[in-house]
Amino acid sequence: MPDGAMNWYTDIRKKKVQAILRRIAKEFEPDRQYSEKQTNEIADCG
Repeated sequence: MPDGAMNWYTDIRKKKVQAILRRIAKEFEPDRQYSEKQTNEIADCG
């Protein structure tokens, strides 16, 4: 893969990961502590 194509792919991947993390972050309430089990359930969007 040429360097330009790899940079494009990496940029797209970063944007997808950021979008997913923003979506998951919306499920958490500020100033609240979560157990590992609760965190996993939220991260699984279930």
